[in-house]
Amino acid sequence: MAQPVGRCGQLGWGRTVRRKEQPVGKETRLFKSEERQSRAEVVNFLRQLADKVAEGQVSLSQGAQAISLELPQRLVLEVQVEDEQTSRGIQHSLEVEISWYDDDTAGGSLQLG
Repeated sequence: MAQPVGRCGQLGWGRTVRRKEQPVGKETRLFKSEERQSRAEVVNFLRQLADKVAEGQVSLSQGAQAISLELPQRLVLEVQVEDEQTSRGIQHSLEVEISWYDDDTAGGSLQLG
């Protein structure tokens, strides 16, 4: 199983990635997955993910990719809805992003309605 990501994490099976200090604004993608699923499958995944976030430890794997994250108590929740015109028509998206800073103490409240 992959080791938790911090300054040094493990990506893939046995391949260690050392993260150097990045310039401001520089992103490094550590894991990505995209696949078609039924609504019921998406709901099941999101429920399992919510349980893992509540525990403070999320491990993801797909094929040879694997990553483990240790989550702090304070998180940033970003929700975004977009429409994008593509060659196949309008693609709608609902994006939920969870992020955090090593020393974050600020926060606000998003309300579900």
